[in-house]
Amino acid sequence: MTELAEQIEKKEKKRRRGVGSYLYTALIVLLVSVMLFSAYKIISISLDYSEAEEEYKDIAESFVIEYNTISIPKRDNTAIAPDDTSDQTTATGSDDTSDVSAEQSTEHIDEEPSVPDDTSASGSEAEDDVLVIPSINSEYLKSVNPDYKGWLYVDGIVINYPVVQCADNDYYLDHTFYGQKNPNGCLFIDYRLDLDADNRNTLIYGHAMKTGAMFGLLLRYQWPGFFEENQHIVYVTEDGPYLITVFSAYIVSTDSDAWRISFDDDADYGAWLRSIKSRSSVKCSVTPTTTDRIVTLTTCSFKIEDGRFVVHGIIEPLF
Repeated sequence: MTELAEQIEKKEKKRRRGVGSYLYTALIVLLVSVMLFSAYKIISISLDYSEAEEEYKDIAESFVIEYNTISIPKRDNTAIAPDDTSDQTTATGSDDTSDVSAEQSTEHIDEEPSVPDDTSASGSEAEDDVLVIPSINSEYLKSVNPDYKGWLYVDGIVINYPVVQCADNDYYLDHTFYGQKNPNGCLFIDYRLDLDADNRNTLIYGHAMKTGAMFGLLLRYQWPGFFEENQHIVYVTEDGPYLITVFSAYIVSTDSDAWRISFDDDADYGAWLRSIKSRSSVKCSVTPTTTDRIVTLTTCSFKIEDGRFVVHGIIEPLF
């Protein structure tokens, strides 16, 4: 090999080493950048969670005047494990469900609660329930946010939030009560409902957050023991407090008729009530009739594709 050829070969080897070193350095820089960006996103999301939780904590402290307790007769329930369910995902679709699929979030609880071994229960001797009723400064809440419609309270879990309604089912998916952009959003009523009308089924949506915030702990209604101990939910409006008595809770796909808001007649409504009661993961003796009005609470479920978890309850004035 000539001296010139040797020099050319050395230069080529040096060039290849230089290219390899450059690619290696670029790869390291890229990986570090990805790690830093991921850390930034995690910190940013955590801060979003904290900000929203602090906001709602502040709202509860500022606008709940006091918490009163009363005794009400306990319903006679028979709770059985979720394995004893009818088909929950084959309900007939309905035009009334057109907007329920918008109730989505990428920041939900990743795993839903399994049923603890010690929560299977049978009907026990009826005794009075102690019901906690928050007294709300509704007028002031309305002045802060005209979209305010009511306050939802479940004593057994951290559901103690204002409920709003606006012109669509999108805004409050990622805006808090104070209008801050945040993945927690706010509990909201379906925009199609006229709250001055006598609605047979009032729909309230909320995210299932990883922190358990919003409707994150609503999924516990799959547990028979929890169902029995927390069958009563309080909803407070400007007209006064209402009692929601849960009678059905189950997972369903978005093509279900769980979110129907209009019915042809009493017979149609009665058939639908029987259907949603029969789907419940936990059975109880409470059975709605065509004279009852109900509330449907909805959040996401990942047990099935495009899944939702719904809780139905009879709503009636508390006083």
